[in-house]
Amino acid sequence: MSDRKARTRERILDSAYALVSRVGLRRTTFEDVAARAGVSRQTLYRYFGSKDEMVAALIDREADRFLEELQGIPVADTDLAGAMSKGLMFTFDYLASHPLLSWIHEHEPDELLPHLRSHWLPILAAVRHYIEPFMDAEVSEGRMTARRAQMAGDWLSRIAMSYLIVPGDFVDLRDERSIAEVPDLILNGLRG
Repeated sequence: MSDRKARTRERILDSAYALVSRVGLRRTTFEDVAARAGVSRQTLYRYFGSKDEMVAALIDREADRFLEELQGIPVADTDLAGAMSKGLMFTFDYLASHPLLSWIHEHEPDELLPHLRSHWLPILAAVRHYIEPFMDAEVSEGRMTARRAQMAGDWLSRIAMSYLIVPGDFVDLRDERSIAEVPDLILNGLRG
């Protein structure tokens, strides 16, 4: 893709981002995105064959940004529980401060689930990559079996996603101390 086409594609996605952040997925139309991006509907169709394709590209882009930032969390000099707490807190803060994701989460949560399903494998891989050094330490120090360490990345990301999709009454996602209890509970089960 040429630089010009890449810039146009990003401008379209930026326009979709702005509209979805303000009015949601359901009310964002192809026509509105084209007008905001300063392109014709025909041009928009050349880049994205449908609204669903455009939304998938937008979610892909935002998921990539999230995963890049997740990998940048400073976790040196911490243990697995601390890394998990930092990762969970970062994820909840990111969701709460992200205009597009927070709007969808609050107003159209049913629209988010199909997109999470299609992005599940990269999220699982990122979580495993994030916690892998800590899991290796757990195994080498005899606190967890290798099999449990392999399962942990999948399980931990599923737990985090469930809290994101359906927040509960017992864990306050805005309170660092409340979130810090989750890794202790999980690790006691994994080490058991």
